[in-house]
Amino acid sequence: MDIKATIQQEIETLHVLFQEWFNGSLPEFYDIQKRFRGDFKMINPNGKIVSQEEVVTLIKNGRGKNQDIVISVDQVTLVESFNNHHLVYYRETQVEEDKILNQRLSTALLYQTQERLFWKFVQETWL
Repeated sequence: MDIKATIQQEIETLHVLFQEWFNGSLPEFYDIQKRFRGDFKMINPNGKIVSQEEVVTLIKNGRGKNQDIVISVDQVTLVESFNNHHLVYYRETQVEEDKILNQRLSTALLYQTQERLFWKFVQETWL
């Protein structure tokens, strides 16, 4: 699989895991947490810098709190690859009962090892 396809698959897989976590069907949080590097940081759509610990707590606290959420991603674009890092952007859409709850444009920096991709940084912007 080429790197663009690998990146798209990783982005889609993580968001499926988020959806399953938020609707309560994912039994273990480890499948999500193992994807983040230890130095992961995020800028949320409101402009706040959030540490990995804060992101993990926020996600963990959301388990089972939205049974009907459907999360999709599209417009995945690889901007640049350098030194085992890949800069990408994509659009995320969250839907509940056929109504769009929100959309965001996300820019992410992924780090590649021989085994897998890890999420190092994300910045989200409300659409």
